[in-house]
Amino acid sequence: MRQVFLLTVALPCLLFANGEGLEPKEEASAQIATAVEPEFSFDFGSDHSQTEKTVVEPKDRAEDFEEAFKALKRANPDAKIYAIVEGQSVEDVVDLQVMPNGTLLVLTIRYGRQEETRVVKVEEVDYLGHRGFKRESPIRYPDGW
Repeated sequence: MRQVFLLTVALPCLLFANGEGLEPKEEASAQIATAVEPEFSFDFGSDHSQTEKTVVEPKDRAEDFEEAFKALKRANPDAKIYAIVEGQSVEDVVDLQVMPNGTLLVLTIRYGRQEETRVVKVEEVDYLGHRGFKRESPIRYPDGW
């Protein structure tokens, strides 16, 4: 289909556009360009195509993270809480505090018997979650097993 179009429309336009033809080269190339365009087009600059984004202040986001951390601790006190910070998993977060201005978080992380403190921007934290659910087995074993 494309080859037929090129032979029947594009080639004669280019041949006649060489000097004494029916139309100048610029008009011929513009005609070819408009003939190749699809029948539909999208207006990417219009207002209706832009999506609205909710803007959350860093202080509000920091308070949300703090409340989420407390909720995860209440849900399962034995589980290890982790955070995704700049795409990397930070394991075993034992404490999360918000700095007074609300733009920084202080994470206390346990590595074995040692603890490390990291200060991160609120925007860098993507996710909080917990791992290591301790659930009782529905099977009861007799003593001595």
